[in-house]
Amino acid sequence: MPRLVSLALTLVLWGCTVGLALASQMTLAWINPTTNEDGSVLTDLAAIILYWRAAPDLPWENIGEVGPTVTSVLVKPVHVGEYIARSRNVPGRESVDSNVVTITRRPHPATIYDAIIHPHQEE
Repeated sequence: MPRLVSLALTLVLWGCTVGLALASQMTLAWINPTTNEDGSVLTDLAAIILYWRAAPDLPWENIGEVGPTVTSVLVKPVHVGEYIARSRNVPGRESVDSNVVTITRRPHPATIYDAIIHPHQEE
């Protein structure tokens, strides 16, 4: 069975200045995969699932899923931690994790966050 190609997350921060975000909201965006890992055409994309965790040593929590035509979500409020996405096909197989988007809080002022978009790590 072909594996799904993973997604690459990007981040749009409201009130953004050079990687800083106000605490109110952010948009996670991606381009949906069109091929399986073996290069065959992906014809059965069913959903994109978003995950979050507060720290790298914690398990991922499913924070929602969207249909196969959606390419971004508004995250509101912004939570400190890490975000990833996975694609899922009709039989229920999920792709490997996307790249990680990390949000950290700055000490002063407390309403400012640092956003780091990590490159995708191959397994």
